[in-house]
Amino acid sequence: MIFALSVLAGGVLFQNVIWSGGADNVNTYYERHAPEDWQSRQQVNRLGINQLATGVSLEKVVTRLGAPDFRDGYWENGRVEVLYYRTHRVTDDGMTNKWQEASPLVLAEGRLVSHVGYTFDGADRVRVLDINWFERYQFNNGYIGALPLDAQVTLTQVLGDLGQPEFSERIGDHVDILFYRTHSDFDDQHTDKRTETRPLVFAGGVLIARYFTTPGVATAEGN
Repeated sequence: MIFALSVLAGGVLFQNVIWSGGADNVNTYYERHAPEDWQSRQQVNRLGINQLATGVSLEKVVTRLGAPDFRDGYWENGRVEVLYYRTHRVTDDGMTNKWQEASPLVLAEGRLVSHVGYTFDGADRVRVLDINWFERYQFNNGYIGALPLDAQVTLTQVLGDLGQPEFSERIGDHVDILFYRTHSDFDDQHTDKRTETRPLVFAGGVLIARYFTTPGVATAEGN
């Protein structure tokens, strides 16, 4: 089944396609077919990203680099976009892997705030090991929902209150995204990053956004 949603962000129209179910699906939240010109494109992307300056607009990013291979959106307390562009090859399989073969750019309120450099925990699904998992997820959900949006909530504060997240990403030198399990979609003794967590986005150690908007495969229809 395919769900499509068009989003206008900073004057740029993105068509977000979220793929769900079916053995024939190829493009997914974290992997999609590589373009035929992937070698030249990733070289152009590397050069273009290195030339970007903090503070440039979303329009200028898309004009220079074209449509991203993947896009994540986060909202509340400031709209945040993360655009992923293919920049290197890890596996010769005809696919582009979001976390292994693309570089992310973080934009807040339509301006580039962090890029160049990416680390993540290497997983999108982990086994549940906590015997008190249900109580913990309920606590996480209530805590995140009650976070004040008009105060400076810090990364240190959240880690102290909630402990280590199920998943984490660091983009550039000062953007951190923590993913905490808050609900259950499947009773399979695993936590799925995409469907069973709520993300918290920090810039410079201060919360700037929470919750997913419309993560998916992104293509630009105009600039």
